[in-house]
Amino acid sequence: MKEGDEIRIIRDRDGNPPLFADLTGLVAIALAAGFDFKPGIDGQKKAFLDATEATQAGPKREVTWAFDNAGSITFRPLPRPQTWTLGEVLEKAQDRPWLDRNPDHPITLAVAAVRQLLFLQRKMAMDPRRSDTANPEDPELGFPLIRHDLVREGNRKYFVKRHWTKERKLEEIQKMKRAKK
Repeated sequence: MKEGDEIRIIRDRDGNPPLFADLTGLVAIALAAGFDFKPGIDGQKKAFLDATEATQAGPKREVTWAFDNAGSITFRPLPRPQTWTLGEVLEKAQDRPWLDRNPDHPITLAVAAVRQLLFLQRKMAMDPRRSDTANPEDPELGFPLIRHDLVREGNRKYFVKRHWTKERKLEEIQKMKRAKK
């Protein structure tokens, strides 16, 4: 990320695992429309943060996605209204040549959004009973998938990797504190 870069944040605070969060559908739509994740300083895509904070009321989860907000997309309206049966809609949704010839059609965008959501589900390897079963090392995912715990101390926030031991988390927080001095 460079100075002046535009970033768009999609943040969900409903406490659900990422693929069951309400706003994850928006992520799939953005990807289907051709928008890309925001690269970090090192050029790698740093699009995803899944952080859990231990509070007195219980764990508080926040899922954040970061997109490059510099681009845009143009949709051309359909030349005329179209009325189709369910069978026709399903047929078109499965017809790859038709989808390729009609990139601005609402059915094409819907199919692309569903495919992106399915891609995210497969690559994140989500188990409906748990949210932490994803493989963070999967190179096909396109962004690092490392879950974090959020630790607050006064006005400061520290993100530590969830898979670290308690001792390692405390060590890393101490390192971050020393680095800020």
